Amino acid sequence: MSLPLYQKVDEKARACSFCFLWYNLSMAIKQEQIERAIALAKAYGAARLILFGSAATAPRQARDLDLACDGVSGWKLYELGARLEEELRIPLDLVPLSPPTRFTRLIEQRGKILL
Repeated sequence: MSLPLYQKVDEKARACSFCFLWYNLSMAIKQEQIERAIALAKAYGAARLILFGSAATAPRQARDLDLACDGVSGWKLYELGARLEEELRIPLDLVPLSPPTRFTRLIEQRGKILL
C-alpha cells in the first residue's frame, strides 16, 4: 500500500531535518584537529599560525576551520591547505598573513595565536 503524497513529503522532511542536525552536531572542531593543524603547519615551515572565525570563538558550533599562516608562501601554502583538509576532514580556509592587509591585521588582533 502506497502512502499519500503529503505523508511521503513529511517523511522526507523529517529525514532531512535529522541529517541536518546530525551534520551540525558532527562538525564541532576538536582539539586533536587543532593540534594536528599546528603540527602540519610546522612541518611546512610556518612561522605563525592564527585561528580565527567560528572555530576560535565557538568551536562546538564551527563547521569549518579558519587559519591564517605566515612563513609558508607560494605553492607550498596551497599544498598545506590541501593536506590540512585531507587529514582533518573538515572544510578549511587558509589565509596568508603576508603581505599585511586590513583583513590580516583584524585576524592578528582578534584571532587565537596557535604558533
